[in-house]
Parts: sequence; C-alpha cells; structure tokens
Amino acid sequence: MHRFRPLLGSIALLLCCHAQAQGHEDALRSGWAAFESADPGRAYRVLLPLAEQGDKFAQFAVGEILLDGRGMPRDPARAIVYLRGAAEQEIPAAQERLGAVHYFGLTVPRDYTQAARWFERAARNGYAQAQGNLAVLYLEGQGVPRDPRLARYWLEQAVAQGDANAINSYAGLLMSGGGGAREEARALALYRRAADLGVAAAMNNLGNAYRDGTGVARDFGMARHWYEKSAARQLPAAYTNLGLLSLQGQGVARDTQRAQRYLRLAAQKSDALAEYHMGAMYLYGDGVNSDRAAAQFWLALGAAHGNDLAKAHLLVFAGATDASADAKHQAPVYFNELAAAGSADLQFLVGELYVKGMIVPPNRDEARRWFDFAARQGDARAAARLKVFGG
Repeated sequence: MHRFRPLLGSIALLLCCHAQAQGHEDALRSGWAAFESADPGRAYRVLLPLAEQGDKFAQFAVGEILLDGRGMPRDPARAIVYLRGAAEQEIPAAQERLGAVHYFGLTVPRDYTQAARWFERAARNGYAQAQGNLAVLYLEGQGVPRDPRLARYWLEQAVAQGDANAINSYAGLLMSGGGGAREEARALALYRRAADLGVAAAMNNLGNAYRDGTGVARDFGMARHWYEKSAARQLPAAYTNLGLLSLQGQGVARDTQRAQRYLRLAAQKSDALAEYHMGAMYLYGDGVNSDRAAAQFWLALGAAHGNDLAKAHLLVFAGATDASADAKHQAPVYFNELAAAGSADLQFLVGELYVKGMIVPPNRDEARRWFDFAARQGDARAAARLKVFGG
C-alpha cells in the first residue's frame, strides 16, 4: 500500500513566484529556510504573522508544525485551520496532508470520503503522493466506489513523476491484472525499480515473486535475499516471510526456533499472519511445547487484526472447556463472518478442524454444517465429505 507522508521541499520551489512586498517575501524565505532546516521554533515565530495574514505557504508550514508538535506544543485544532487555509488556496501538499488527517483520523474522526476529496484535489493539482494515495482508495473502495481502472490511472500519473511507493503499488496492479491486463514481466521490473529506490514493500514483493514462481522461476534463495533486504528496513511482512521459510524448510534447513524468532518480531509489530502462525505453533506443538493458552492469545490477536485463519481457529476454540474469554466473546461475530461471507476454503477448514478433533473433540454435526456452507459455494471437497456423512 502506498505510504502517506508529507512532502515539504517542493513548496520552496514555488516561492520564486510569490509576488508580495519585499519585507513579506524576505520573512517568508527566512521562515521557510528555518522550517526546512529543522528549526521549527524559529520558523513558527517568523511565519505565524504571515499565516495570520493569509499567506498560503506560511499557513502550510505553521499547520505542519502545530499538527506534529515540532518544537511547539501540539495543537491539532489550530493546525487544521491553517492547513485548510493553505489547501483552499490550492497548495497541493496541504490538500494531501488534510487527506491523510481524515484517512487516519488524526485529531478528527476517520472519514474516507473527506480523505478522498482532499486527495483528489491534490492529485488533480499534480501532486504525485496524493495521486498514489487516491489510487489506494479506489483499490479499497474507501470513500469512493471501488474502481481498479481509476486506481491504475492515478498510479500511472504518480509513476510518471517517479513516486517510489506508487511504482510499487502500480507493479502490484500489473502483477494481479487489476484494472487491466496482467503484465508480470513489467511488474517485476517495476518492483526492482521501487526496490532500488529503497521501498521495503517492493523488496518483499520481489521475495514473494521468487517464492511463488510468479513471473520468474521459483527460487527460495532469491526469495530469502529479498526478504532479508526488506527485513533490514524492519518491514513486518518480511519478518513473517523469513519465519515461514524457516518453518517450512524452503531454501534453508527447517529451523523452528529461528522461525519463531522471526515470527515473534513480526507479531510484536501486529502482523496478523505472524500472530496466526505463532498461535498455530503453540496449538500444534510445532517446534515449541504445546500451550493452548498461548495459542489462544496469539490467535486472538491475529483474529482481531483481521486474519481469517486465526478467526476460524478461535471460533472452534470457543467450544472447548479451556476456551479463553476472547474466544467465547468473539465466536458469534466470527461465525457470522465466516458463515455468511467467508470463502469456501475457510469454511472447509472449519469443517476439517471439527472432523479431526485438533482443537475440540470431533463433532460431526458441526463439521457437517461447515461442509454444507462450503458445498453451497461449489467446493467439491466439501461435497465429497457430505456424501461420506450421508448428507
């Protein structure tokens, strides 16, 4: 996903066009120089009077200082007033910043519609970062209708300006065929370009391509190489992938202790897949002593962070005599999610868990119910199980 971050330096280029009285312009240049040289206290003192007079560049800088608390106490309410003043005067960086404020709910309630509105204004003003951010919203259907074609369009605009994160995101669309033709070779070239620009997610994506043999010959050694480069930049997903290579013995000797070290690093950064695998290792005693309490702890975290495999396991755990409070409390929610809108694969998995008695004693009635959910979605394995059950 494209990262949201303020880009400040480009505004300085606009100052040459700022036609005002010489004293005003001298103060603006002096204040902006302090702003860019990490002297926010001086920048604030010099630029605040100009911001109060409605100068759009000063408003942006003062808004940034107050929003982040750079050398001044944080004052989000005032920050947004100044940022909005700059944004309404078509300062693209201020528009992008307001979009990020609404997207993340920084000091205001999260509002994807407002985020999309400000990102689009900045994007139409040619601001590459906002173009990439708007593309993410179109990919996810957040604040705008989901539209991969529009996502691809805005990413193309950002890529044309050399935005590194947009290059990575655009490569992902090309790899998946979202919004157009699937172009694996071009996607790999763009991943490498973004990786050369230091994008950790692109390095991880290259690792995935080599691990899965997508567009290249499968090569676990190269996968590990790219995961290690990404992990050096502390990307949680890269830690997870390194852990899974060790856990599964792919390209390296199977080493459950090393796997757990990597998975724990990722889980401590709230990576949901790592949390699930930590829970699974404790549940099945894979390289660690079996510990059902620890298993439920990690599965609950993974489920809370959106991992469906963790939800499926915790749902089954809810019927155990040693079920945690989290498992019991969340079971109805996870049941509704997995039964109503879950994939056939997940529904089949829940059925298998009930059949094999890996978490609770075998329960044919519950297994039959979940196989029926999966069979209704056309899962042939589930249909075969139901025949065995006489259903």
